[in-house]
Amino acid sequence: MYGYVLPDKSIIKNEEQVLFHAFYCGLCFAIKKNFNQAARFSINYDATFFAILVSDQLDYSTDFLECRCIGNPIRKKPTIQTNDLLCRIADLNILMAECKAEDNVLDKELLSKPVYRFFKKHGNKAAIREPKMAEVVKRYYTILRDYEKNNESSIDKVADCFASMMKDCARILLEEKANENNLGIIYNVGKFIYLADALDDVCEDHKKKRYNPFLAARKYISRQKFILDNYADLEFYFASTVNRAIESFNCTAFNQSFGLIENIVHYGLRKKVKELFESEKKLKKVRV
Repeated sequence: MYGYVLPDKSIIKNEEQVLFHAFYCGLCFAIKKNFNQAARFSINYDATFFAILVSDQLDYSTDFLECRCIGNPIRKKPTIQTNDLLCRIADLNILMAECKAEDNVLDKELLSKPVYRFFKKHGNKAAIREPKMAEVVKRYYTILRDYEKNNESSIDKVADCFASMMKDCARILLEEKANENNLGIIYNVGKFIYLADALDDVCEDHKKKRYNPFLAARKYISRQKFILDNYADLEFYFASTVNRAIESFNCTAFNQSFGLIENIVHYGLRKKVKELFESEKKLKKVRV
């Protein structure tokens, strides 16, 4: 998960913004508890959304604390107290960070090997606690790497792999609470994450001659020209994915975080698409 799933700040209510922050901080503290301080750098907004949705669907009891953290030691902030569910999602976050780090090694990124060794060590611990999710993540990442080796040009096929991985992990966590609608949200948001990451990286991947499903069967000159030349296809991929996420949302019953999840699914995803289409370079990480 890479950090593209965010609420729309221009219309978010204060209590919803506080809730998003509280889950972000709570998951970060859970990573610290399960692993160590350095592992907290793997936290991202996509994992936060996953935690919010799963917690809501399980109607999981959440307690708030006022905490300081290493990133902001002066001011206390509302934080979801570390619980068993956040610890399980922290394990999933590390399992995915390990796979991402391994991808960077294969892509020969600078300092990728020590980073991979770091996450490999923690990933082994996470896999012991969460063997089912570890098997799911490993299986789908293996398929993704096969697609990469074969220069797979089908966007839907590659994005479906990542989306199915997120859906299957959600099914493990939700157990009997899993249904077509809440899994539909996870699946389509997962597909959105993959599409967003691929489009965001299109310039960098072209320069470094790395696999990117958008480049597999398309000519590239510059980021903006690529988006302009392929605008109809790109708009279809993103619009259809977001619309399916909204359809699943509209059929889902919520327990705790309806307003926040509505903001993200209905408005935040579309805002991110607009930013991706209009940006002349890779998006910077934003603060919510």
